[in-house]
Amino acid sequence: MILMIHMLFGAAIGSNINNIFIAIGLAILGHYFLDAFPHIEYKVDNIKAKLWKKAVPDFIKIFFDILIGLLLILFFSKNTFSIYICVFAAILPDMLSLAEILMPFKFFKKHSYFHREKIHFLSKHPAMAKKIPIYWKFLTQAVFLALSIFFLKV
Repeated sequence: MILMIHMLFGAAIGSNINNIFIAIGLAILGHYFLDAFPHIEYKVDNIKAKLWKKAVPDFIKIFFDILIGLLLILFFSKNTFSIYICVFAAILPDMLSLAEILMPFKFFKKHSYFHREKIHFLSKHPAMAKKIPIYWKFLTQAVFLALSIFFLKV
């Protein structure tokens, strides 16, 4: 799932759950929930390969993904502090995966394996990935985008 969808989903959780600790937990779990569905992701192969000079376009994609997500949240939400805490929590699993690339500590490696191999099973497993049409992968993101914006406005 692209970061913008995770951010909006986390913001929707933060705007509807009054207990901040429960909201943070649900935002983190929401990340894994979204990633369990077949979805599109943009490639960040140069970051993964630590080809830093070639990774500039990858970082630009990430920057604009986050920027568009923040602008949508700013436009559609009540903009409370708890919403932005949940936005951060919702992208935390992807930040941990990035941390594994930069600092290959045991915890980060275990998390990345879990995130990539167990949660992304339907999108990444070779037998499953070929059977899922590309339009379905776009549709899942569009549905979660629409639902998140709807629940931000409620």
